[in-house]
Amino acid sequence: MKKETILSILIIIILLAIPIYATRYFSYQFKEDITLICPDCDYWISCESNSMYPTIKSCNDTLIAIEPSSKKDIKVGDIIWYSGTKEQTEQYSDGTKYIYHRVKKIDYKGCYITKGDNNYYEDDYTPCFYDIKFKVVGVIYA
Repeated sequence: MKKETILSILIIIILLAIPIYATRYFSYQFKEDITLICPDCDYWISCESNSMYPTIKSCNDTLIAIEPSSKKDIKVGDIIWYSGTKEQTEQYSDGTKYIYHRVKKIDYKGCYITKGDNNYYEDDYTPCFYDIKFKVVGVIYA
């Protein structure tokens, strides 16, 4: 083969390989420097149970949450953070007063039927909008 053909093939291979290696390098390089800017968000370290596994995998995961402004902000499938009953919350040794579970249905009164992703049954208590402190909009895994 001619030297020009071999050189052309090598140049093409190098040009194709650069984006692959550059993506790996830069995604690793900037992984620790990600900045999340969300002025309306609150950030919380999660849990004392595994009721939301696998969505929330570890008690070191950070939840990103917003305060909903109206009932329209809460939909089926959302994870809400609500004040539970005394029986629900006294199980937590750290004094937690809130539970975060997924909205499964909205009942005829406009209250929310919730369930932890890792639980078999829906929760007995159905929080209404005034019980909701936050809507979880993201999870940063530890």
